[in-house]
Formats: sequence, C-alpha cells, structure tokens
Amino acid sequence: MNKVIMVTGANGFVGRALCLTLAHHGYEVKAVVRQAGAMMKSPANIKEIVVTDYSKSAIWKGILEDVACVIHLAARAHVIYDETKDPLNEYRRINVGFTESLLKAAIEFNIHRFVFLSSIKVNGESTSGTPFNEEHPPAPLDAYGISKMEAENLVKDLSSKSNTEYVIIRPPLVYGAGVKANFLTLVKLVRKSFPLPFASVSNARSLIALENLVDFIHICAIHKNASNETFLIADGDDVSTQELVRRIARAMNKKALLFPCPVLAIKVLARLSGRQHIAQRVLGSLQINNSKAVKQLGWKPVVCMQQALHATVDNKTL
Repeated sequence: MNKVIMVTGANGFVGRALCLTLAHHGYEVKAVVRQAGAMMKSPANIKEIVVTDYSKSAIWKGILEDVACVIHLAARAHVIYDETKDPLNEYRRINVGFTESLLKAAIEFNIHRFVFLSSIKVNGESTSGTPFNEEHPPAPLDAYGISKMEAENLVKDLSSKSNTEYVIIRPPLVYGAGVKANFLTLVKLVRKSFPLPFASVSNARSLIALENLVDFIHICAIHKNASNETFLIADGDDVSTQELVRRIARAMNKKALLFPCPVLAIKVLARLSGRQHIAQRVLGSLQINNSKAVKQLGWKPVVCMQQALHATVDNKTL
C-alpha cells in the first residue's frame, strides 16, 4: 500500500488524533474538513482539503487519485435530544447518503481499502450478561443506530461488487483528551467534588480510549487480515459507573464522593426529568467482546484506562 491516506471528519475528536498518528507513522494524510483552517498547526504531511458537500461523487475527482485508503469518520453524530422533525431521514441523508457518494467515488478510483467507523449502537443499547460480539445480529433502537446499520450494509454491498476492500469498526463510547458531551459533564462534576448517587450501581460498561481507537483504526487500514471484516472494539477493561467515577477521581488525585441511592429511584427521577436516555447509560450495562480484533489482528491496547483518564482530565479549563 502506498503512503497516502484520506480521512474524512479530520477535525473531529477522533479525526484530529488519527491524522496526527498517521502523520507520525510517515503517511501523507489528506485531511477532509468542512471549513478552511480547521487543521492549523498540523505537521507538513497533513494536507487540509475543504469539502463542503459530500453528496456528489464527482467532487472527489482529483482528491482520490493517489489515495490508497479512505478512512470515513465524518457523520451526523448521535444526538440525545434531537429536535429535527424527521431525525431518521436526517441521519440517513448524512450517514448513509454521504457514505454512498464517497464509496462510489472510491470504487471508481480503485481505492484499495475503505475503513468505515460505525457504532456499537448497531448492536443495540444494552447487554445482559453476554457481551456483544461480531456474531450478534444488529438490533439498533434509535435513528442514529439504524442509519449506521444501513450505512454498513451499503458499504458491504457496494464493496462486494468491486476491488475495494472494506473494514467496519463498531466502538462504544470514546473518551480521552478533548472529550465532550456526557463524559465531559461527568469529569466536571467529579472535579467540583459534586456528590454522585452511584454507590449502589453495579453495571458493567465497555469504553475505548481515544489512543486505543486511533491505533486500531490505523491497524485496520493496513492489516491484510482486516480485509472485508467487521470488528467490535473496546479497551477490554469494563467498569461500573461507580468504578468509573472512582478512576476519574483518582486521575485527579481526589476522592470520589459517592452515596447510595436505589437504582429504581434514579430511573424514576430520570424519567420525570426527561433524561431516561442518560439514565440508561449510567445504570445499564453494555459490554463488548473484542477477542476477534485481538486474535485476528494481534491488536492490544496501547494505553490502559487509567493512563487515558489522566490525559482526559489533564485539561485545566475543565
């Protein structure tokens, strides 16, 4: 494989870290972004390419000519409180439609490999005793998960009729330096020594550190045994919500302030306040078996959870 890789969503949480990692490994990176200047202060071997509309395959002419691998990260991210009139249609327009136009262009230019970042939400929202693995049938429960499943099916169908290989990756929640949304809120609450009612929560959730996900994406871009495969990936260190709070506090050299509260009471309060989706993530279990990635690709985490949490909380602006 030549040393040119194109990354869409290059200025996102995962994309920026991935571009830097690929550049460090000596690749020429074509970093596709929506706005000029998004990749300022990047190494010389990262070339910013502004694409404002992914919907037409023709726009990729000239961009893909010397590319060996496309890593497609750009997507409409999961939104908990989606106020769009037709969320599924909007997710499909971007997560399926944009993927289709890009992949068709990649096939036309005979790109060797197309890596698609999907989501564990394709499998579902929770597990009960048995972790998800690649053999579990898809069971998405919301518009985002449905759109990602449909995009996966599209990727497999179009690739099967071409010389372009695919790799599909389904990660769980990603954390690390620069994380936002609910994980950032939790970090801020711990930093402020806010008492949290999770001492009685005994769930188990799989997460993946940003560094680990980026390393795995890199492997999927080049490993021969990743060709035309789907992988579920996680750190391999599942934690309960209360244990996660304790580890975040430890990374700050603080003591976690946890108190017991009946799980049912938390669920009722969450429902009354319209936050039942957040309660599911806080109280429910979602575990991933990453043994396929470990055995088939020889992958292992490059950082442990505590190392990654130190990087996450080492931001004095939090």
